Amino acid sequence: MIERTERPMIIGGFRVPVANVPYAQRNAAATFLYTKYPEVPFAATYYDTPKGRKFSLRSNATTGADVDAIARKYGTGGGHVHAAGLMMPLNWQGDWMESVQYIDQYSYKQR
Repeated sequence: MIERTERPMIIGGFRVPVANVPYAQRNAAATFLYTKYPEVPFAATYYDTPKGRKFSLRSNATTGADVDAIARKYGTGGGHVHAAGLMMPLNWQGDWMESVQYIDQYSYKQR
């Protein structure tokens, strides 16, 4: 499921892997993504609700970014240093989104 919805987004100034997954799979999916791409500061998952698009940000406990600080920048989120969430409008695609055919061809270095 992750491979079908996985794509890059810019969140908090970082280009990160993101996947649309069910609520119950958000933690495992984000861990899979930041493990698959160890150069990223964090990974994100999301699912849509009637109130908006709910993002879960997760980072590696030893080398990852402070996702609480990133989520708080949007005014709709927060959490813990390595696990946070935020709510955005439905269809929000990140600060900037670039479509790519194959995510493995994409570098996740910060712009």
